[in-house]
Amino acid sequence: MKKHFLLFILFITIFSGFAQDSIYKTNGEIIAAKITEITPTEVKYKKFTFLDGPTYVENKTGIKIIRFANGLKEEFAPAPASPPAPVAEKNKPAEPPVSGGDYYDPNSGRQPAVTYKHSSKITSYGSAKYIYQDRRIGEREMQGILMRTQDTEIMQHVRASKKAHALQFVGFAAIPLGIAALGFLGSSVDMYGQVNQGKLVTSGVLLIGAIACPIFSGINKHKRTSSNRKAVELYNQKY
Repeated sequence: MKKHFLLFILFITIFSGFAQDSIYKTNGEIIAAKITEITPTEVKYKKFTFLDGPTYVENKTGIKIIRFANGLKEEFAPAPASPPAPVAEKNKPAEPPVSGGDYYDPNSGRQPAVTYKHSSKITSYGSAKYIYQDRRIGEREMQGILMRTQDTEIMQHVRASKKAHALQFVGFAAIPLGIAALGFLGSSVDMYGQVNQGKLVTSGVLLIGAIACPIFSGINKHKRTSSNRKAVELYNQKY
């Protein structure tokens, strides 16, 4: 009787061993299971020790081989290796900062020989104010930079601007001319009501001059600005 019982136990053990599926994972783990479904990317199974339990899902990339209870086996191709991380180039100098100024390496504790170049263009802002190499400059300094180019066309516009600038001061003559015009006008009539035609004409001429001076000054101011603009445009195109 005891012999029969042992044979029965041996039969059950052998049958159980053949009735289970085995999942061999890439990490070396072996799972005794009952495969329920295999999809293009996953393997679904129940643990052989608890067939009434939950269904587990394993990604195919983590499985090496499945041995089925009927003796068949299915091997899975290993996941493609990820491309190696890019290796930093050795001895490659650090990129200088985008902003202007000298590039300073805080790790070296010293100023390197290489200097980041400022823009050599001239840009205008406001009234007769300019920016050159990231700093503000006046009209006189701007014209000095342009004259150092020794470019004939640029220098011609700069000279025209300087001449117009000088003629702008004619506008200040309007004040004394206006005062003189009023003086001659007031003295053109004496205490008896007699009109001095000479003084009256002189007053009229002075008044016309007083009005013409600001107009003349405005024309030259426009010419000065226009000449500066043309000179700067030529400089930015050529240099």
